[in-house]
Amino acid sequence: HCINGAKDIHCEKKRALLCSNDICSRNGLCEVINNNIRCKCKEGYKGKYCKEFNCPNNCNGNGYCVSAKTCVCNSRYIGKLCEEYPCSETIMNPCMIGGICYQANNSIKCYCSFDYIKGKYCNTLSCYKKCKNGKC
Repeated sequence: HCINGAKDIHCEKKRALLCSNDICSRNGLCEVINNNIRCKCKEGYKGKYCKEFNCPNNCNGNGYCVSAKTCVCNSRYIGKLCEEYPCSETIMNPCMIGGICYQANNSIKCYCSFDYIKGKYCNTLSCYKKCKNGKC
């Protein structure tokens, strides 16, 4: 590192070497700008050294980010970015077979809890194994 902001060829080479080492946690590109090392983070990462996860819209304030673009929602929210919330107790729940009722875009929808349950209201069982001779 340069002392007291001094600039010389050896200092610049040292900064370039430091920049080539995984200083940005492999989640960004290292740049030397005005004799300072900076990380330009890849999408999904933030922070001085790109070590922090950065979920779109910060999980809408309804969860927390656990990896790039992956939210874990608080107990009352669902959706990839925790953008959907369950139906209120005053709304009749149309969801069946363990489906979770939620409101999105001013309409009631159902989130089917299991991969083998399908349908608008989680009312259709589908084979979770491949069918053989017409049987699941």
